[in-house]
Amino acid sequence: MKYRLLLLLAALIWGFAFVAQVIGMDSIGPYAFNGIRFLLGSLSLLPIIYYYPSGRNPKEASFSIWVAILMAGILLCGGATLQQVALQYTTASKTSFLTATYLLMVPVIGLFFGQVLRLNHIFGVILAMAGVYFISITETLDIGYGDFLVLLCAVCYAAHIILLNYLTQRFPPVTLSSGQFMVVGICNLILAFFFETVSISSILSSWWPILYTGI
Repeated sequence: MKYRLLLLLAALIWGFAFVAQVIGMDSIGPYAFNGIRFLLGSLSLLPIIYYYPSGRNPKEASFSIWVAILMAGILLCGGATLQQVALQYTTASKTSFLTATYLLMVPVIGLFFGQVLRLNHIFGVILAMAGVYFISITETLDIGYGDFLVLLCAVCYAAHIILLNYLTQRFPPVTLSSGQFMVVGICNLILAFFFETVSISSILSSWWPILYTGI
């Protein structure tokens, strides 16, 4: 029960983050916003890693934690970047709903890794896809550009969850989290350097959305 409550708390924090992400882009581009907040998130975990070192992992890994961090970081970067860019073209409520479909993609992807697909999973997928249709599809049967980006983002997140299920049994979860956040932050700052104009004043104007979504 404790761990389910922690997941519920995570969903609550993330739900409010969609609004902060939209407000943050009033004065800063999506790549710079993501780059700064993910670097902040990575750095904020360092005291936890230092003061509360992880114990022995239940399973052994055949590759280093740096490889694990890079794999998780690339998938997370795909999901987070697509989502942040999509918020320029669609609403926060639609983005939050469409992103949540990754939870229903996970058991389907899990079939390819030997996981069982239960009846309640199938029922949930049908309901979710019906919801996606009514919230995203227009009368002309077109899906918005932003909605399409969010669905791609959900695919990245689903693959990310499957990968984390494997990696967190072999590497310290908090260290893995900090590392993957660093990968996302660096990649987005590189994109911001090439495609956006970033100033100190624009960053300061978005200080509270950056702090909330980062920490």
